[in-house]
Amino acid sequence: MSDFLKVGDVAAKLQVTTDTVRTLVRKGELPAPIQLGGSQRWDAAELDAFIKSRKGK
Repeated sequence: MSDFLKVGDVAAKLQVTTDTVRTLVRKGELPAPIQLGGSQRWDAAELDAFIKSRKGK
């Protein structure tokens, strides 16, 4: 099973603020989170793959 990250974890991984994470999602520049219960989470493997695909751009 994959690990799921909270917005703060995503922000720390990207070295940005949580507001920036939300802005990037709204602009379509970051994968959208999934809903788990009443919370939003990012699939860690999906986020890592996205980051690797964007390196050097």
